[in-house]
Amino acid sequence: IKQYFSISWLCLLIVTASVPILVILADFAFLLSSDSYLYSLAASTATTENAVQQMTRETATAASKDVIAYVRGAESELQYASYFRPEELSHLAAVRSVVSASFALMYFLAVVIAASIVWLFVISRKTATFIFALRQAFFWSGIATVALIVLILVASLSFDLAFTAFHKLLFRSGQWQFPSDYLLVNLFTTDFFARMARDILLGSLFFGVSLIASTAAAKKFIRPS
Repeated sequence: IKQYFSISWLCLLIVTASVPILVILADFAFLLSSDSYLYSLAASTATTENAVQQMTRETATAASKDVIAYVRGAESELQYASYFRPEELSHLAAVRSVVSASFALMYFLAVVIAASIVWLFVISRKTATFIFALRQAFFWSGIATVALIVLILVASLSFDLAFTAFHKLLFRSGQWQFPSDYLLVNLFTTDFFARMARDILLGSLFFGVSLIASTAAAKKFIRPS
């Protein structure tokens, strides 16, 4: 019995810790896969008139779509590479690697959560006990998700500082910092990333609250035995 509770608590802890990160990564992946969302967001925030590399609106739109397809791995190389400086191309390659790594982490966490749930089912002696434990795991996962999102939102009250800290964590020093007349920073402005981050966090917050509400509502119907 003692061993059962030790393993079950470990499974519950793994699920609770993994779900919030998986939710954020899944929301990111969902928005990144939406052409209509990204194209509309890029078009509404771009400031290509400030770039030294002047281009028509049609070309700017095509270049934005090209960059989006490249960083999410849909294209092996940029078709509009000639419009960007070497340092911009280097940064885009780094972004592509980070996006790929985020997808890999998302799939890994999904497998870890699924494996933990399966193992919890295996060690549970009764179906009712398993369902009760699973409800507990998802309830606390919802709590953890909401807590993490609130923490990120508080840390992001100064988006510029949060944006800088995020880039320093993921990219080599200075690799992501470009003058204001570079094309890349005008195709994808700070406002673009601020709005996307907001949508990711709000989507994750909604999921976390929904998880808490649904598992709390199920409490009256689920009892351990």
